[in-house]
Amino acid sequence: MENLITIYKADYYISQNITKQRITNRRTVSHYEIELYATDGSTSVINDVKHSQKRSNILIAKPRDTRYSIDPFECYCVHFSALSHTVTDAISHLPAVFSPQSVEEIGKIFKDLIDDRFSRKAGRDLLLQAKTLEFISALANERCEIQPEQYAKHSKNISDACEYMAHFFDKNITLKDIARIANLSPGFFHTTFKATMKKTPREYLLQIRLSMSKNLLRNTGKSLAEIALLCGFESQAYFSYVFKKETGLSPQKYRATKQLII
Repeated sequence: MENLITIYKADYYISQNITKQRITNRRTVSHYEIELYATDGSTSVINDVKHSQKRSNILIAKPRDTRYSIDPFECYCVHFSALSHTVTDAISHLPAVFSPQSVEEIGKIFKDLIDDRFSRKAGRDLLLQAKTLEFISALANERCEIQPEQYAKHSKNISDACEYMAHFFDKNITLKDIARIANLSPGFFHTTFKATMKKTPREYLLQIRLSMSKNLLRNTGKSLAEIALLCGFESQAYFSYVFKKETGLSPQKYRATKQLII
């Protein structure tokens, strides 16, 4: 089996066994942290957004997120690093905290995972990886509505990011670059942007690049290589591939038909 994840911790966590502080210290997350809450009444603060916890809530903290907790709590937890985009893409649509629809199924898998952590069976590590992937797969099938009010205070950050992409779409800009302009961590920026704009930063940037390329195809005689460069595509071949994939037409055919598609 290909290693898709590395597990660092799988346990039942009781906060009062670790600290008597009502408010824990703020820290930056190093790996993916997923928790299934077993108690009500605590508050999780992720990237300065407060989430009231209740029994059966799921929390997902991503690398570079900041977090701390208010009031005692107990939860099942697993910490892991993802070695494949297959894993990260599976849960990228989920908010930081939510109540899963498949509570019993997810709860059973999580509890089995913790039990297997302390097993002495041969092949325990493979079993742990398989059970964790089963858990992630179950989460991937959840359909959660992100609460807009959680992200409303970051509207200026998102506006700054959109303006930056509109001005520098021709450059080789990354998620990290855009998140820096928005003054947010990359993980939280991606989640907030998607919740606000209903598309990912990558999709938004691609929309700008395609819109500009269509304008140049319709109104100029520039070569495809020139247009690709002016619109931020890494090569003419990649530009042609993406353009046809998104519009159903090759750049040449689009130019020839002079269709006014926005």
